[in-house]
Amino acid sequence: QLELNLEDDRRNKTNNNIVAIKEIYNIINKEYIKSEIDIMRKLTHPNIVKLYDYVWKPTKIYLIMQVYS
Repeated sequence: QLELNLEDDRRNKTNNNIVAIKEIYNIINKEYIKSEIDIMRKLTHPNIVKLYDYVWKPTKIYLIMQVYS
């Protein structure tokens, strides 16, 4: 599991890599979002951005993802 402070500079404390954090709000169908997150976490492919982890808050979901430049 990643050690990350969402208020920080978006650096993964485990290996000091920069991560992308996507915020999702206005969640209508929680079961659908949960299903999509589960699928994204299982995907491993060089052309697909990796989803490392997520943080589920009452009004938002934060997706912690790999950064490509």
